[in-house]
Amino acid sequence: MKVILLKDVKKLGDKGDVKDVSDGYARNFLFPNKLAEVATEKAILKIKKEREREVLTQEKDLDKTEKLAGKLDGQEIIIKAKTNESGKLYASIGPKEISGKLKKYKINKSQVQTEPIKETGEYDVTINLSHGLESRIRVIVE
Repeated sequence: MKVILLKDVKKLGDKGDVKDVSDGYARNFLFPNKLAEVATEKAILKIKKEREREVLTQEKDLDKTEKLAGKLDGQEIIIKAKTNESGKLYASIGPKEISGKLKKYKINKSQVQTEPIKETGEYDVTINLSHGLESRIRVIVE
């Protein structure tokens, strides 16, 4: 019996795959657990259209992320902080403070890769974006 998987099934396949399984396996396990449905012509067309939409959505998201990476690359951010006489900061600057300065780009602190900054100076910081893209910015601490 041909079925379309509605969810990922271990040792069988991924969501949307069309698989040939035994009738008993389909009736006794896959159908009751809502893991699959019968592979009719209509259902197969529906799955193909969903996959096409998903690919288009991913392409748009990748394009959007590439544009964001281009905007961020080479940006300079100035953060003013209180220091003691030797130039050490009273409070370190980390991903939270840097992402706060990048709020207009909708960057969250988990995307900022840096060690806590404890002295004034210039630092290169990596921003991890979706689709495996990265941008490098310069943080100037005064």
